[in-house]
Amino acid sequence: MRKKVMGLGMILAMSAALYGCSEGAAGNKPTEHTTIEETTEKESEEDEKQESSSKEDEKDSKKESNKEEKDSVDEKKDKSDDDRSKSDTDEKTVKTVKTVKKVGKRDEAESDSKVTDEGDKETKKTSSTKKDESVESSVSGSSEVVKEEEKPAENIADNPDVQHQIKVITTASSMWYHPDDASFKYIVTDFDHDGHYEIIAANVQGSGHYTHLEIFEVAETNDGLLQISTPSMEDATGGSIPDIIQNGGYITFSNDSEYVYIASDHVHVSANEGLEAVEGFKLNGTAFESEYLAVKHTVGDTVEYFKPDRNGEVIDETQFKNCSYDRYGADHDSYETQFMWTDLQSGDMTTELMNSYVAFHG
Repeated sequence: MRKKVMGLGMILAMSAALYGCSEGAAGNKPTEHTTIEETTEKESEEDEKQESSSKEDEKDSKKESNKEEKDSVDEKKDKSDDDRSKSDTDEKTVKTVKTVKKVGKRDEAESDSKVTDEGDKETKKTSSTKKDESVESSVSGSSEVVKEEEKPAENIADNPDVQHQIKVITTASSMWYHPDDASFKYIVTDFDHDGHYEIIAANVQGSGHYTHLEIFEVAETNDGLLQISTPSMEDATGGSIPDIIQNGGYITFSNDSEYVYIASDHVHVSANEGLEAVEGFKLNGTAFESEYLAVKHTVGDTVEYFKPDRNGEVIDETQFKNCSYDRYGADHDSYETQFMWTDLQSGDMTTELMNSYVAFHG
């Protein structure tokens, strides 16, 4: 029985001991709980910091990634812009070349076309441009033709060469000008059409109205005058100097080698006798030459016609009038040349001589 009580006491003691431990533990429990909670909160804060840091890192990573992507996109965009700019520049270059080709010379245009030719497309452009050039050239040519037709006739007095030769003639006036003899008249011609003008001083002398001529031609060097020889009143060929001191038209015959002018020569043999000779004269090198073509001899009321002079073949009036055509008409062209003599009394020698040549030139 005692055994049982003891056993019970032990049990109770153990229970008490256990209870005390349990109560002590319970008494310490809030502290332990607090400690646990505090630890947990710190860990939680650290976890949150880590998580926040992780998020920040992730966010920074994303930003960095986005930045890299943006930089990549910008780089691609810049590159695309550069390519586009380069393309625009190339296109402008092509357009510039095309413009030059359209305005410039044909050879330059073809050369530029070869440099800028890229593929069939550019070749077609070049071909099209050439076609435009052809049309443009055709239109331009037509326009030039119209302008040339509408262009007024050239004023020969404005020609620098004409002005220079007139100046050469006036500068050397001491060789041909007779200021103290009012019977002299003057004219500027180009009898042989060699481009070197003649200055002629002439007057009528003697009882038989003999014509006196002094002829000087501008030298080939265009810096002076050369004297032209003239025949005597009766030279070896039977010709004499015709009366050319008159204003008006002179029949002219020309071919590839000579220019012949037709004039008359009147000679008073006596009060009731006279001669009228038709002569052809020309400038042959440095010599003035003339020849009789036909003569009309009048004595009182009697008129006779001869060819070529009064000692020659008898002809009729029609043959006399047509003698120049019979002599030169078969192998020469004929037209009229105007002579305009001046007495140089106006005081303006240059203008008077220029007007004289303009009349001769036609």
